[in-house]
Amino acid sequence: MSEILTGNTSEKWEQIKTHPFYKKDVEDLVALGERLLEKPCETLLRSDYLRFVRDGNRSVYESIYFERRRRISCFSILTRLFGEKYLDPLCDALWLVMDESTWVVPAHMGDMFSSPEKREGFLDLFATETGALLAETYHILSDVLPTDVSERILTLVRKRVVEPYLENYYWWMDGHNNWSAVCTSQAALCILYVGTHEQFRRAEPHINRTMNIFLSSYGEDGCCLEGLSYWAYGFGTFLNYADAVKNYTKSHRGVSPYEARLSPEKAEGAHNASVGVIDYFAREDVKRCCAFASNMRLSGDYAVAFSDGTVNYRYPRALFYIINKEYPGLIEYPDKSLSSSSISAGSHNFIRYLLWSDPDADYGTELKRGTVFYKSGQWFIRNEEKYSLAAKGGNNDEPHNHNDVGSFMITAPSGILLCDTGSGEYTRQYFEPGHRYSFLVNSSRGHSLPIINGYLQSENTPDARLLENTETTFAVGIERSYKDPTLLSAVRRFECLESEIKISDTLEFSDSPKSLTERFVSFEKPELFDGCVRICENAEMRFDPKKFDAFLSSEEYIDHAHRTQTLYFIDLCAKDLEKNEQLSVSILMK
Repeated sequence: MSEILTGNTSEKWEQIKTHPFYKKDVEDLVALGERLLEKPCETLLRSDYLRFVRDGNRSVYESIYFERRRRISCFSILTRLFGEKYLDPLCDALWLVMDESTWVVPAHMGDMFSSPEKREGFLDLFATETGALLAETYHILSDVLPTDVSERILTLVRKRVVEPYLENYYWWMDGHNNWSAVCTSQAALCILYVGTHEQFRRAEPHINRTMNIFLSSYGEDGCCLEGLSYWAYGFGTFLNYADAVKNYTKSHRGVSPYEARLSPEKAEGAHNASVGVIDYFAREDVKRCCAFASNMRLSGDYAVAFSDGTVNYRYPRALFYIINKEYPGLIEYPDKSLSSSSISAGSHNFIRYLLWSDPDADYGTELKRGTVFYKSGQWFIRNEEKYSLAAKGGNNDEPHNHNDVGSFMITAPSGILLCDTGSGEYTRQYFEPGHRYSFLVNSSRGHSLPIINGYLQSENTPDARLLENTETTFAVGIERSYKDPTLLSAVRRFECLESEIKISDTLEFSDSPKSLTERFVSFEKPELFDGCVRICENAEMRFDPKKFDAFLSSEEYIDHAHRTQTLYFIDLCAKDLEKNEQLSVSILMK
């Protein structure tokens, strides 16, 4: 029978232990293990769980919750590499997690907390992830785990994940976001590792259905509107399952024909009917989605940070490995220092970070100049030698939405010039419809966008009008994102030159506007001069001082890592306004 998890062989584990490529990874893991051995596990308190309901805080409980799972990941690998020293600490960590009354985090539990049946029966991102972590730990270490620990893993994973998945309906089974992929993939891994073949045969049509729904949430061009980190999390867990089910069905006959459940354009080559192999990698839509991550890299090793994205470019090495294994040459490896082991704090993907890796791969590919355009999301990305520009149209009704139609970010080798903050601190209020856009990072006032007659952009607005898209120019009509009744048209245009970006807004009104502010946002503290704003040592913004009064200000916000950050505003307030206005600035790179 073939191995379910690619790379889980004695030869690979020996390579990890001895090959110079893994030396720092293993040293860091050993150092982490030693720190964890000296640090007792903290207690998960009921009062900390309920803080999410009481004041919106989720980080106090989750920090302890996720550290327990990091212990399991760390000690399981160290046990596989170095033996018994780490076995008891691993079993202790496993036992603690299995003692938890629920694996669902407070942010996803809501009023179900009061019901023991619902606490154990609901499946969220991290309940399924915990189940998969335990099941995979059992799979990798079944030869060394004590019988009582193994038997309890099997009992609880079956009770808390496998059986609820087979017996219940959850909203995410029809979800057009990362939940559908993460929950389904992790539950499916639990079935493959600790379930029966009959359970898999029963579950597979439903798994496949949800996976098709998830994949349809990406654009036909493979664009993930939730951004790079959610691509790595949602699509990444899909790839974990795609790898496992391909391996599993190579050694199990009688899987119902996968090809029959695919539309004709997707079915070709996706199923070997003679042996019943399920191969998602044969699908062209999957291949297009695989290319997304490499296109999100910007100058200075920053990332396109639209939506609740992340600013710093970190690529998941394990996913790049499995993609290149299935599609040789599709994507290239940036420098090894830019790789990440896991996006999710609760993930067991550090195992794959080691197993899914190639010491002989060509690391260190330079950022390529040129243009990438994702029509489905209206994302325009231009990489020049001196800078990168990422601009977007889209709409204000997207997954993890920010009110940001027409916004952009500019990076350079020296840093981020004009920014998109990406995600803020996740709290209850952050995701509540009545509060979400009161947060600076989600509101259009926290993006480089015009403020028109005092109006910010509104949520739930339709697509921008795509007007121009070439190698060096991009233009969209953004007026439908504003509720100003006098605004007839607002066209934002970008032109990319070798050392300059020209940005212009052409606006038409039914009545002369009372106020019009061009706002630009930066992590850098700017300096104001006559007709010029120095953003940093290597870049400046030029404008017509006869047309604008310029003001600088700032505001603090809490970022995704719970740190207080400062966002700087450059506000150019237009003077002598008329019904038809054309406002422009230039960003010059030295």
